Amino acid sequence: MPAGLGAAKLGFLATGLVVLALAPHTAPVHTGPAVARKPATTLAAARQVVQGSAPNAVLPGLTPLTAAQNNAAVPVTAPTGPVRPFTLASSGDDRAKALTCLTQAVYYEAGFEPTKGQEAVAQVVLNRVRHPIFPHSVCGVVFQGSELKTGCQFSFTCDGALARTPQPAAWTRARKVAAQALDGFVLKDVGSATHYHTEFVVPWWRSTVSKVAQIGAHIFYRWPGSLGLPGAFNMRYAGNERVAPKPGAPGSGGGLITAPDVTRTADGRVHATLAMAAVPEPRTPRERLLLLASQGALGANFDPAKLAPPKPAAVAETSPPASEAAAPSHAAGQ
Repeated sequence: MPAGLGAAKLGFLATGLVVLALAPHTAPVHTGPAVARKPATTLAAARQVVQGSAPNAVLPGLTPLTAAQNNAAVPVTAPTGPVRPFTLASSGDDRAKALTCLTQAVYYEAGFEPTKGQEAVAQVVLNRVRHPIFPHSVCGVVFQGSELKTGCQFSFTCDGALARTPQPAAWTRARKVAAQALDGFVLKDVGSATHYHTEFVVPWWRSTVSKVAQIGAHIFYRWPGSLGLPGAFNMRYAGNERVAPKPGAPGSGGGLITAPDVTRTADGRVHATLAMAAVPEPRTPRERLLLLASQGALGANFDPAKLAPPKPAAVAETSPPASEAAAPSHAAGQ
């Protein structure tokens, strides 16, 4: 999910079909003729969105807070109802590998999001497994396009995040959410969602899907029309799980990530101390951005005091030209 403040990435707050990396908002992510994107109501159109040359590109000219305001203005479409539970046998090689891949997705995409936010990310992965557009294994969905410079569906698989050793307690929490999902848990709040992105960016593909919910810092979407109805999620699980040959579990090397315990001082400023403790759930885009800053996710030079209230931002959604398909971004959904 590229676009925002500083050259850092929004660590654990990525976008589903495209994980977003924060780049200076003054620099356009892509240029060229604007092309309006229509809702993807056919399999051909949906495949074009997923296989787009720059799945992680976002609309330029927005700060994180103006992007959040822009996203908030998009109306919510009621979820279509829950999809069928996905259950994978509690033993066997495929189960073990699927659990690892799903835990990685939950941890690196939503490691310190509220539990429901983690459950929503897991739901998106398993929804994709059973949809005709995507691979039909858990690891296949999670690592789809990770071998390509611009094609990874979940940014953590191609932005170097897997080189960092997970924080043990947070990994255990993510693993619990993943195991629950593989045992048939269904989060009705996101229904048949197959895409998501952080509220701090506006991905180019947003107008091709229908918004169903926001949980924490992530906004979730489903395919419009019949492609997003529960009946469309009818593909059989293929098995043959293959874990990518990359680090991504406690003890695999790399720098240790810790989760700060965030508190507020008398003057309202955010203070963070490194400790694995419950982090108060922020309620506004500004508070969520301050939390990211306190975790160091926006870079050491970012000053939270400079965050100004968002200003109205009306932005026409465009698709990036094929010639600008270079930099990967983060978004789960594309």
